[in-house]
Amino acid sequence: MKKQLNYIITVFTFSFFCIICNAQNSRRYEKETISFLNSVRVNEHILSLDTIQILNYLSNSGLYKYLVLYGKNWAKGYLSEKDKNYFLKLRLDTSKFFLPKNCIINANLVSYNKNQNYIQMAKPIFLRNYTICIFSYGSLNEEGFQQTYLFKKVNNDWKKFKLLGGIQNY
Repeated sequence: MKKQLNYIITVFTFSFFCIICNAQNSRRYEKETISFLNSVRVNEHILSLDTIQILNYLSNSGLYKYLVLYGKNWAKGYLSEKDKNYFLKLRLDTSKFFLPKNCIINANLVSYNKNQNYIQMAKPIFLRNYTICIFSYGSLNEEGFQQTYLFKKVNNDWKKFKLLGGIQNY
């Protein structure tokens, strides 16, 4: 009986520790994501209009799903095989990450409406302890586009490093 109780306590403690670690990781992910989006918006002039309409959540389902990667060796020399496989797995994630109000500079967050023009962004996929990021965004209007870039963190700012793929007029 005492062994069973010790086992239950150990399992409970381990489970509780895992829940706490996940919560910390998701808080870090949220902080890093918002920091990344603002850095890219300001420093890289992506989505460079004065004020833009952005879908109020990030989701991979409409962007990475249809990603056309440039060539067989799209990641060669830039990502390890482990990084590449991690990206290919995470791009299939269909969960939504809702953005807090006023979190992106000069952006209006809007709800989904197929008749409205806005920018849709995928969830950034951070690699190597938040020092590399794969990010996809696009406009789903008549002249729609989608682009996916590899970014590197340099002196606490995100810099566009390589265009990995995209789609024009989809």
